[in-house]
Amino acid sequence: MTQKLFLLGPLALFSGCAVAQNAAPNAAQKFDWQTPHAKVLPTGDLEYAPQPFRFRAGATVRYIDFQSGNDQNDGASKTTPWKHHPWDANATGNAKNSRGPVTYVFKRGTIYRGALRPNGDAGTAQNPIQLTSDPSWGAGEAAIYGSQTVSGWTKGAHPRMPEGEKVWRTRVNFLPRNVWMTQGGQITRLKLARHPNWTESDPYDVMSEWPTWENPRWWQNGNRGHLTQVDGKEKHLGIDTKNLTGKAEDYVGGTVWSEWGIVMGSPYPAKIEAFDEKQKAVAFRGPWTYDALESIIRGNRYYLEDRPQWLDEGGEFWLERNGNENGGTLFLRLPKDADPNGVTIEAARHVNLIDAEKLENLSVSGLSFRFSNTHWDYNIPFWAHPDLAAGVIRLNGSGNGISVKNNVFEHVNLPVRFGAKTVSDAIDNVEIADNVMRFTDQGAITIGARFGGRDEAQIGKLGRVEILRNNLQNIGWRIISGEHGHAVDVRYPTDCHIAGNFLSRVAGWGLSVFGGKPSGNAGAEVPFFRNMMHHNRVEDVLLKSNDWGGIETWQGGPHYVWNNVVKNPVGFKNWIFANGDKTNPSAFGHAYYMDGSFKNYVFNNIALGRNNTLGTKSVNVSGLQGILGFENWFFHNTFSRFAATVRQQAPEAGRLRYLSNVMDDSSQIVLRIADPKKGTPDPNASHYSQGGAFDYPTLALKNNVFSQVKGDFGVFEETGVTYKTLPEMSQALQKTKAKASQIGVMSAASPFQNREKGDVRPVKTGAANGLGTKVFVPWSLSGVVGEWSFNQNQADPTKIEDEHWLMSPLYADREKYRSTPRYPLRGQNISASNYGAGTLENWTNGALSLDGKTQFLRLAQNDIVPPPPPIEAPVVEQNDWVKITRPAKIVPGGKFEIVVELLGEVANEKPRLDLHYNKKQGFGGFLAPGGNGTPVAGSKAVKFSLTAPVRGDLSQYLALVYVTPTGKWEDVSKKQNFPIEPSKTAAIDPNKTRTVDIASGNFLIEAVLQTSAKTGTLVRKMAGGTGYHLDLTNGAPRLIVTGGGQRFVATASRAISDGKWHHIVVEVDRKTGATFSLDGQKIAATTSGVLPTGSLSNTGDFLVGGGENQAFFSGKLDFLRVARGTLADAKTSIGELYAWQFNGPQTRDFAGRPRTTQNNAAGALLP
Repeated sequence: MTQKLFLLGPLALFSGCAVAQNAAPNAAQKFDWQTPHAKVLPTGDLEYAPQPFRFRAGATVRYIDFQSGNDQNDGASKTTPWKHHPWDANATGNAKNSRGPVTYVFKRGTIYRGALRPNGDAGTAQNPIQLTSDPSWGAGEAAIYGSQTVSGWTKGAHPRMPEGEKVWRTRVNFLPRNVWMTQGGQITRLKLARHPNWTESDPYDVMSEWPTWENPRWWQNGNRGHLTQVDGKEKHLGIDTKNLTGKAEDYVGGTVWSEWGIVMGSPYPAKIEAFDEKQKAVAFRGPWTYDALESIIRGNRYYLEDRPQWLDEGGEFWLERNGNENGGTLFLRLPKDADPNGVTIEAARHVNLIDAEKLENLSVSGLSFRFSNTHWDYNIPFWAHPDLAAGVIRLNGSGNGISVKNNVFEHVNLPVRFGAKTVSDAIDNVEIADNVMRFTDQGAITIGARFGGRDEAQIGKLGRVEILRNNLQNIGWRIISGEHGHAVDVRYPTDCHIAGNFLSRVAGWGLSVFGGKPSGNAGAEVPFFRNMMHHNRVEDVLLKSNDWGGIETWQGGPHYVWNNVVKNPVGFKNWIFANGDKTNPSAFGHAYYMDGSFKNYVFNNIALGRNNTLGTKSVNVSGLQGILGFENWFFHNTFSRFAATVRQQAPEAGRLRYLSNVMDDSSQIVLRIADPKKGTPDPNASHYSQGGAFDYPTLALKNNVFSQVKGDFGVFEETGVTYKTLPEMSQALQKTKAKASQIGVMSAASPFQNREKGDVRPVKTGAANGLGTKVFVPWSLSGVVGEWSFNQNQADPTKIEDEHWLMSPLYADREKYRSTPRYPLRGQNISASNYGAGTLENWTNGALSLDGKTQFLRLAQNDIVPPPPPIEAPVVEQNDWVKITRPAKIVPGGKFEIVVELLGEVANEKPRLDLHYNKKQGFGGFLAPGGNGTPVAGSKAVKFSLTAPVRGDLSQYLALVYVTPTGKWEDVSKKQNFPIEPSKTAAIDPNKTRTVDIASGNFLIEAVLQTSAKTGTLVRKMAGGTGYHLDLTNGAPRLIVTGGGQRFVATASRAISDGKWHHIVVEVDRKTGATFSLDGQKIAATTSGVLPTGSLSNTGDFLVGGGENQAFFSGKLDFLRVARGTLADAKTSIGELYAWQFNGPQTRDFAGRPRTTQNNAAGALLP
């Protein structure tokens, strides 16, 4: 195939910047998120705009010419270069001994062949080690190849190869798994000999020519018929009576690539371990382990490779290894059966080209990397050998200050793979920018932190990651087991910036970031995280996988996702496809996917499907998919041509907002915000009552525009009732007292100027005009413990919902995040009449007025630190051989005891106990061992002490008591399950909670308010001479902090009692004191006393606006936030926070034009 680089367009910046109300002079300062990193087209698209390569030499320069250099030279000039880089094992002489911050210049027009191992070599922040090229030295590109040219070809075939007269052979002393032919600037990859032969004839179903398994339907009786035993382990059987007609020796030892199910399904390589000639079936392991995990389903596609008889057409190769030696005989047939002696054959030798356990201050730029190898045993599980998870530039350990810019990576395994190896490692300050990455096997960029066991607090941390302006094409075509061919995969950084990247033709997802910490970790605390993903363009993804998105976020936020374009997320599932079946899209690909993701702000994005015709192949399922998440905002997005425009799975149905989006051309359903149920639930049933898992009053839908609704309109309730029309669903939302229920409007005409030509600008006189929304988007802070936006709760106006997010140790399993503590403020003497228009939002009554007399807000101490749930009397159960004393209920997450006494013939045996559980659908499985127990004094009873795991799918605990004389399960003589109901109230460990009850750390208070009053309490958490108090004195903010007999007072130098809206931030750094900021600028303050350094924890209620024996506040509140950290702890400044919140991208459209009261519209673009 011929490869061409994209022409690189100029970097486009916003041309102007509107100033927000009360904007500070520094609001125009450039922050990294203010640069789009792509050229924005007026039609609603993006154009690639990388920054050019610039050669900058450090203080010490050494030159490398692999073709003509000599390691005995001094390397200090272009005329005396080295042959080898010092990190190359083949380096000798002067080259071998170079260390430290050196700029290594590779000559252009030459190819360096080898692998580099830094072995701890490090640069400095001011003078990093550089691997680069100088445009003034040589012509063309400076390339590093992981391959070796192979020559000496003679005619000769393996005895089992058909048409042997067309086969060529030569000897090699290494083990190439990948081979290419290069000729005239063109690169053609040869295929490892495979059966049957196939091509990618359908660009949106690249596996369309693969054969399919005939396995029994996995959900029907007899589904175990496609499993077998090999060497004592259960394996899959793949049955195909049409194509598998040979003998065992034809298949065993080869490799099968197979899809699997029920979701994800990425075809993976597995060794063929046996062949069932009767069923015509090959036996192989599952995708994760050596056993038969997951399901191989009828309709899954597959093919076979790596046997000599399958080298049967031009463009294939096969290597016969000499026993266990690192070498063998390489056989091949070129396209059109050309003579290999007339071309260049590149055979891959090195798996990782730059491989390190530590990288400190390294820059790699201006180089081209090609032709990396794959581990010989590529068909074993990913964890079975360290070189399976390969990378051209691979870091498995610690690193800091790593820059990879302006390089080309093509025909490689995976360009960049960085990961903390242990919880003692750390990686920080990573920049991957302006690279071209294409034709890769495993993916493109993989960077991750390392977490320990469930209760381990230590983290192998990943700090700041920037991935900017990279061009990724044809990514992830030959994966390893356990991976999926994803393009960009970043896991658990502290802060992440992904912008200006262009992706096309990706096997798995496009861009994905995991925030906070993994589900299942109950030990670690992550107080700060920030993820920004903007101006990325992703097209034709999920070509070999499903259940992912073009752009994904996972776990905790805040995630800020804006101004992106995603087109044609596929995710085709052949095993459920039936031509003409209009009940099932037969695909599971999504443009934007909040995959168990929380605290997302998704706005100004565009998602365009290619096909939503049900009953056809490669349908684009959804523009916006979510699972489990809450505290998510979706506004000013444009979606067109999906089966389900919005799709929420396993919903919490609450704390979700859909505002001012354009949703065009939905073929199945528009708003699938809950799981539809079969049948027709009664729309007047009890689901309108409050108190269930679905928090309807926090759900908001308003000002959206809908067109071409070809199926159902929506569903949002836990009963699953489906509404056919917008008015029906709007009426139902009103009955549930949703925060906003005026869903939007229907448009008979297309809302776009020319959808078919990719122009999604709104029609100037269309329905979207005037339906834009003003939404406040808080900038992420460290350790946020309370966040309140004072918009009216329609069901209970005295309740101000808490919208904070902090992944403390209480955040263990994502299915239970909805049960983590929230701290709503409760209004005292408050009614609906107290709410009115604020300055931050216009879609709801977003400001609360307090009268300065009797009205205030309270968060009671018992709600901050709830008392433990009442202990019920224990229950005694007995049968003929055992008596147990157990708790009446088990508190999830809490500790409990069970006393077991054996009776009768087993009275002298030792009892054993394990904890299992039931799901709603039946038995769930094992939860925890009971250990050996402790004898109870004076009896034969044994006491078992356990901690109850928390599971989202748990309906009942099971205490399994059993007797086994040998200690082995197979010798159990007695067993009995004792069901125990879980308590509805989970135990809350006060040592794991993080609240407004501040201990000894830093803290911050932020508010947006309007007042003319000279005095009044703003925020107070104080009792017994300990705590903090923020009020007004002479109209100026004043902070009082007391504790340990010390009293500190700081008073701002400027008053805010002018009747205007103001933004204030008060920071307390225990080492440096208090800082006031007003409307985006730091202001002076007068102080007295000594700031306490000890704990400020107290038993007082948290009060806002007044309280008993306090001065009451008269004015309006629009926003309030309390954090256990300063702006510095959040890696930001008051200038950046103010610029984001009052003049950030949410205040503009996709093209950067200001959204104003006079000019605003639904969707990503203004008219």
